[in-house]
Amino acid sequence: MVIARALRYADRFVLIKDGGLHACGDREVMTPATIREVFGMHALIREIDGILVVLPLGSVQ
Repeated sequence: MVIARALRYADRFVLIKDGGLHACGDREVMTPATIREVFGMHALIREIDGILVVLPLGSVQ
């Protein structure tokens, strides 16, 4: 999953939705709420052995 790789390697994030800036910042902007709002899916973010992973739970209806 691309989001999981971004969380693993990136220090800063720019999230674009509907052609506009939705969020910008460090890993703190990558929350389950922003993933739901920008990508339209429910997800959990967990740290496993020091690595952040995204667990997709399904699309938003």
